[in-house]
Amino acid sequence: MRIPYKSANETFTEDQIEIKDPFALFEKWFRTATECDAILEPNAMFLATSSRYSIPSVRPMLLKGFCEKGFVFYSNYQSRKGKDLEANPNAAVTFYWEPLRRCDLRTQYEDLERKYPEGGSVPLPATWGGYRLVPDRCEFWQGQSSRLHDRILFLRGNSVKEFDYSKLSQGENSWCYCRLFP
Repeated sequence: MRIPYKSANETFTEDQIEIKDPFALFEKWFRTATECDAILEPNAMFLATSSRYSIPSVRPMLLKGFCEKGFVFYSNYQSRKGKDLEANPNAAVTFYWEPLRRCDLRTQYEDLERKYPEGGSVPLPATWGGYRLVPDRCEFWQGQSSRLHDRILFLRGNSVKEFDYSKLSQGENSWCYCRLFP
């Protein structure tokens, strides 16, 4: 069940990161994914939450927007994910763009104000609204045929304090970054 990924001359290294900010890098990778005909929904992501009893749950969602403030998605506040996020505001999302052999992972979230759909004036049910995932960790993964996959991690805030690597480099906009593997 192995398929070829990227070749050894297509490695993703720290020196290839033109802007040392994970939002800018995500924007570049997202743009590439939107231009790839083989990727039907580049905004598809998997949201992982955990209940107040620490029971994990993952489900597919659609990203509705992103900027330097975070990543936005909408849902029913009374759904399982809504109840999980209310009880435990730690969450993660993963984008996997298989034809590109790339993946992006983000953690942490912050509640967003409820609002109407863009360009519309249709009132939303009181239980429907948005969330903004405000990451403090962002990992960029690129698959390699050798299975020594390229992994670059960006950290900020308390995540930097928890991270015990001496090879952190200073990024932009209060981010640090390092190569995890290989």
